Amino acid sequence: MADAPVTWLAIREDQKAFEDQQLRALRAAFPDLAEASPAQLGIFFHYCKASGLDPFGRQIYMIKRKSRGEIRWTIQTGIDGYRLIARRAADRAGQSIAYEDFVWFDAEGGEHTVWLRDEPPAACRVVVWRGDSRFPAVAHWREYAPKVWDYEAQEYKLGGLWPQMPAVN
Repeated sequence: MADAPVTWLAIREDQKAFEDQQLRALRAAFPDLAEASPAQLGIFFHYCKASGLDPFGRQIYMIKRKSRGEIRWTIQTGIDGYRLIARRAADRAGQSIAYEDFVWFDAEGGEHTVWLRDEPPAACRVVVWRGDSRFPAVAHWREYAPKVWDYEAQEYKLGGLWPQMPAVN
């Protein structure tokens, strides 16, 4: 028998705030959220509800960042959230949406359909099709990889999940 979907995590239409079991699940999945105040979590809930993005589906995140020694919370849409937003827009317009295969580039401009090297790719090209329109884009590693100041080492280091997953698409 197939497992039943977990519906108690879903944000309901009539809901005004995260419920206790949702908060417990969020804090278990994202331990930093234990430090967030009720007001900060309320703002996060508002963004989740207004956007229709699911924090449990990793479509939207509340991320703790340090800036000059001060902690700030930011709300960030994840790649799965952006894909859902694109799907919704295409559906509203009655259009299809599709993606061409990614192409990774090494520092010499060589093209790779799969990135297998230990060092990060220099760039990645993606093409999105919406209806009959083609939207190509190139992301350069040096422009998008986040650098954070390491106070202990007194130098900039690669931040976020980029050190662990530089080529994930």
